[in-house]
Amino acid sequence: MPSEGLQATELIQKVRLPLTNINFKNLPKMKKIKVFIVGSTNLKQEFLNIKATANELNKELYPQFQVTFFSHDIGNEEATFLKFIMDEADIVLVVLKNKIGVFTEKEYRTAINSYKASKGKHPKTFVFLHSYKEKTDDISYIEKLMNEIEGDVFYKEYTEETLAYKVRKCIIDYLPTKPRRVYLYLSIAVILLAIFSLFFFINPDTNNDFVDLGLPSGTLWCKYNLGADNEMDYGQYYAWGNPNPLSYQIKQDSSKLKEGNIIKTKFDAAYNIGKGCLPSKEQFKELMDCCYWEKKDICGKTVFYVYGKLKNGERGKEYLCFPLPGNIQANDTVHEEERGYYWTGESKTNNLDSAIYVHIYSENTDSIRLMYIRKNCVLSIRPVKNR
Repeated sequence: MPSEGLQATELIQKVRLPLTNINFKNLPKMKKIKVFIVGSTNLKQEFLNIKATANELNKELYPQFQVTFFSHDIGNEEATFLKFIMDEADIVLVVLKNKIGVFTEKEYRTAINSYKASKGKHPKTFVFLHSYKEKTDDISYIEKLMNEIEGDVFYKEYTEETLAYKVRKCIIDYLPTKPRRVYLYLSIAVILLAIFSLFFFINPDTNNDFVDLGLPSGTLWCKYNLGADNEMDYGQYYAWGNPNPLSYQIKQDSSKLKEGNIIKTKFDAAYNIGKGCLPSKEQFKELMDCCYWEKKDICGKTVFYVYGKLKNGERGKEYLCFPLPGNIQANDTVHEEERGYYWTGESKTNNLDSAIYVHIYSENTDSIRLMYIRKNCVLSIRPVKNR
């Protein structure tokens, strides 16, 4: 895997080193891989689970490939989907629950015929059929269809828990991901240049994404939500103790959620990617008690600005911005622009199935409070770190 290139990029970002002396124009371009997902419209959740793996998948394939998932949201006409399969798709994923519909079968046949016509160039087709206990007539028809057209070499059974993993593995195994020599040499050169600069030229500011509000504890707060690009961006959503971002609500598994405090552990989503860590209950309480909170309307969106207090009690210049991303319930985001839900890294003392979070209401600044909620709920994270 071309991990050297990723590590080099992260290191350069960390030391803030300009790459003005490196000519990138002659490097091979990153190849974009288009993956088209077909299946019944009642498999919306399965499609979301697959698309949610895009970030993790692209980290593994960087810098040679960038994978983008498409489905029927590219248009509303049958001809549009078939044309995309024939002309643009590199990979087609056929996701089936317990039977195959007429149009899905047509898309599947189109993909297979296009693959044969292009002499194996594109698109590669993988069929994912949900695991079953009883072999119905519909299941028998699917297996017969695959044997008639291409055989069952691309067939993978799945469950809701394993689908995204199996899709990711199929794509990685299919693509030639050995790092090119030019990337290896460039990565080594960039790493050496960054280390040399780190020791001999610069004292990097690694706190660029964090702000000092002058809090008594010395806590620095991240300017953005975890996964966000700017202060107005909602960022990504997380279940408590799950370091991976989610686009849907997971089932509660009490046996895995008995941790009392996950700050700076493998269950801490911010800590896992080197972005500080989850805040504690006391750090949020300090932010509530020792700062000025001001409700604002920015470009039609309600947000809360949090200003530090100077020694004379006046409002400082440094601030945080808390948007109101809502949370995810089942498969949908609810209460957007109305409420903010932000995790701490601590469980409720007398109920380890629940964790403490901060609830921000859009009504007024008096409606900001510490509460608790079940750990499988999917909320936002605002990281912190020590001064």
